[in-house]
Amino acid sequence: MKSQRRTLVLVCAVLSGCAHSPRDPFEPWNRATFALNEALDDAIVHPVATHYSRIVPEPVRRGIANMSANPGDATSAINGLLQGHLDYFLDDVTRFGVNTSIGLLGFFDVASEMSIESHHLNFSRTLRTWGVPAGPYIVLPLLGPSTLRSVVALPLDSQGSVVRWVHAPAARLVVAGLDTTSRRAQLLPLTRIVDDMALDKYLLVRDGFLQREGVPSEPSEERSDTPQNTPTGP
Repeated sequence: MKSQRRTLVLVCAVLSGCAHSPRDPFEPWNRATFALNEALDDAIVHPVATHYSRIVPEPVRRGIANMSANPGDATSAINGLLQGHLDYFLDDVTRFGVNTSIGLLGFFDVASEMSIESHHLNFSRTLRTWGVPAGPYIVLPLLGPSTLRSVVALPLDSQGSVVRWVHAPAARLVVAGLDTTSRRAQLLPLTRIVDDMALDKYLLVRDGFLQREGVPSEPSEERSDTPQNTPTGP
């Protein structure tokens, strides 16, 4: 479902036309960083993720993806509280507790089977709720598309990464590599779609990211950049 939603957003970006955006004042720098990220992905991350998808059975891949996402429910709960959504807070706290215990550290997504929804809230969305503008679009080395607001929120949002929950240096490296590979493998179908349809991949990714984040194309429309009662996930 999430992949289909992301694909729909990107398709909409293409149909609406890709052009220079006032949100992208650093486009030359962003394009250079985007090209670097693409080169690293083509040389290392994409091939590893492809082999991972071919070798590792789907149930195991799904369990690893669940474990990677599990700590995010804890930080999502905190952000739900900061945004004034007590119901979201209770959902995400319950998800984290159920999946961490019954789901064996999140390997099994028992909470979803119990119809307990994950709300995927982060501190960038909390800042958005508080009226902080998105700021310019920025492409970060290795991390990819972002906005200035998301960069400010990154130190807190990164606490939802499974890597932060591992303290032994060697184990942290292994978990970081597996987490990156798992996340990249989940995007392989979308990558093929983007590669097939994009005349300018940079513009497609940029406009799709901004639309998905609900960032208005014109900074003057920033007042309308207010989340609805039901926020969308990343």
